[in-house]
Amino acid sequence: MRICLGFFVLPCVHCNLESDQVNHFPQNISKKGSAYKDSYRHSDYSKIFKELIEKNLELIKNPHTRRIAAARLGALKAHNAVEPLTKIIATDPDAHSVRAALLALGNIADPSSIPVIQRSLHHPDVEVRKAAIQALAYFEKKDLGQIFAELLLSDHSEIRITTLKALRQSPPEAFRSFQSDKILSRVKKAAGMQQHPGIAVEAVRLLARFSAADVTEELCALLHKHTDLEIRSQAARVLGNISSARSRRCMQRVRSDPNHRLACLATAGLIKLGRDIPLNELAVYLKDPDHRVRHTAVSALGEIGGRPAKQMLQDHIPQEPDLTVRRHTIRLATLLERSLD
Repeated sequence: MRICLGFFVLPCVHCNLESDQVNHFPQNISKKGSAYKDSYRHSDYSKIFKELIEKNLELIKNPHTRRIAAARLGALKAHNAVEPLTKIIATDPDAHSVRAALLALGNIADPSSIPVIQRSLHHPDVEVRKAAIQALAYFEKKDLGQIFAELLLSDHSEIRITTLKALRQSPPEAFRSFQSDKILSRVKKAAGMQQHPGIAVEAVRLLARFSAADVTEELCALLHKHTDLEIRSQAARVLGNISSARSRRCMQRVRSDPNHRLACLATAGLIKLGRDIPLNELAVYLKDPDHRVRHTAVSALGEIGGRPAKQMLQDHIPQEPDLTVRRHTIRLATLLERSLD
């Protein structure tokens, strides 16, 4: 008897899962999703899925389906799936399945899985190593701070970028548990790198998670002195969320910058921080000949929010010549309208 992973995963013709333990399960039921929904409520289905797949994950012969099943178990935070997921990491020859299992273990965040995830940091496949880094960022464990600090010094640029992203996206409780002065100093150093702009951009984004008092001077220096426009733009975005006299002075200086994108970000940041700058000062950037500047201005209005910003976005839609910017404007105007209803 074949078990169907259901309309949440794939049609049952792809499952290739055979087990005597699941012969009570309706065969080929995913061909009629509506019938399935009539038979089982969503919560009941999730429970059935967890119980069946937790016990039989290793019996799924199709690697693609195995990866999807592992991801689904992670999304359901199925703690009983830790053992079969660990077995996949230890024995499965398919690197994609191993990666999916690692990410699932990160979502489940069971402390017993930390050792096997740490061992995967030395896997020969770089994508598996990156998945292990992402998974570790979900755990609340102070000892992991040293591991992340070492990863920030990796010779492999992709590993460093993944580490910075993982730290930026980790849950607040987890980030606080392994945050340290050593990590902060290495993130600051990475933010100032001229030869690796990809690493520097991610480092600047991560600085937003640290105390404003610890990063404001670094961000101001990047905003005024760095040669890469994207890094300066990211610094302006972060400073726009720091309410301090020092950050406001930094952005006030940039308002007259010859680069209109930076000037737009600085103006938007000062408006968000409640300075006495009228919202319609952003209107000049909506008419800029560079579509990137107009896109930046539209995004800024979406972040500022409120009825005046919504009206400016709606008025700009018929005037925007660039299709991508116009779609972006429509999307943000719609989101603001829904939020204000």
